[in-house]
Amino acid sequence: MEGKCCETVYAPGAWRSHICGKKAKVEVNGKLYCGIHDPIKRNRIDAERKVAYDAKWERNRLISEKSRLLEGLGKLMITTVANNGDTKYVAEDAKIKIAEYNYIVNKLEPKQEVTNED
Repeated sequence: MEGKCCETVYAPGAWRSHICGKKAKVEVNGKLYCGIHDPIKRNRIDAERKVAYDAKWERNRLISEKSRLLEGLGKLMITTVANNGDTKYVAEDAKIKIAEYNYIVNKLEPKQEVTNED
């Protein structure tokens, strides 16, 4: 393929742009691009990065949620102890929090569960 890349680029710290000018490897919509500025390749790489980024932040969100639920379970235990072991006030909240906790843990690390044995 004859020709040069038509992508506009900026040098680090520069305020003016210039044309890439590297040897063209692909043609997209009648325009020539080098391997670095190939829009199809760049879109694929950007999509892969976004998937990895989203997975990382979803895992961080789940870990934070897990910590919040564990803190809530701890507070329920303290409330139970403060009520001299009377669980009728906190049993339903504990069941809900344990179910939420199990859901989060299974998303993070499948096959780990906490049971509520009364």
